[in-house]
Order: sequence, then C-alpha cells, then structure tokens
Amino acid sequence: MNNDWGQLLGALAAGLRAQVAPHLATEQARIQLHAVIYALGNLQLQGGWSSAQLLQHVQAQRQFAGTVKTLLPDAAPLFAASEADNLDVAQSRDRGDAAINALIDRLYGVPAAKRDAAWQAARQALSDHLRATLAIDRQRTAKSMMHELSGPGSEQLA
Repeated sequence: MNNDWGQLLGALAAGLRAQVAPHLATEQARIQLHAVIYALGNLQLQGGWSSAQLLQHVQAQRQFAGTVKTLLPDAAPLFAASEADNLDVAQSRDRGDAAINALIDRLYGVPAAKRDAAWQAARQALSDHLRATLAIDRQRTAKSMMHELSGPGSEQLA
C-alpha cells in the first residue's frame, strides 16, 4: 500500500489521463477533466509543503541578514526580532520578512546622491536573496493551467 500523498495524487492524475480522457466525447468533459487533473497536481505540490521549506526560507534570511550586517552595520537591529531563540520556524520567517521589508524601505529612502558602494552591494544582496526565496517557493507552486494544457500529456485531453 502506498502511503505517500504526492504519489497517490500523481497516480490518480495519471490514471485519469490514461483511462478516462481517451473515452470523453465532448470538449466540455475534457476541459472539466483537465481542471480536476490540474487541481490534483496543485494539491500534490501543496501537500508536500513542510517545515523543511520554512526552514529553507529562514536559513536564506539569516544568510542575507549576515551579509547586510556586514555591509550596513546600522541595519543590524532590523533583524534582531527574527533571530530570537524563542521563535518557531514560521514566526522567525515572518519576522525575517518584516525585517527585509523594513530594509527595503530604508534602502530606497536613501537619496540617490548618497547611494554608495555599500548601498549598491546591499541592493544586489537583496536581489540575490529575493531570487533565492522565489526559487524555494516555485518548488511548491503549480504552473498555470494554460501551461499544463500545453505540456506533456495534454495530447490525451485533446
């Protein structure tokens, strides 16, 4: 017996594609089936969300905070609340996000004439951090339904 939620949902979607889709006579029925398959795929991704992804976010935030503290020592207090020992992972991530938002306000509040090399480096570190966190999130985000319709396996729904 398979106890893995992701594998179960994947098998259901594959079964629908292979066993049900070829027997549907109307376009409306095929569209409805594809919506169900899409929903199963989305559930499969969301069902795999765990504290591991939250921990990845927190680790990325702490690495970013360390970089910012080196570049802009006066910004260090922004990150103190997110690094408290008594926080669970979700609280730490949320407070880290708040610190990053405050840092963005601070960075872009600096007049253009005063944006020195440290400011440029902090801005680049921010861009790098945001890319890294987006990559983490994309692991658990469903592709658009239009992408799914045009992807592998869509020929069985046509």
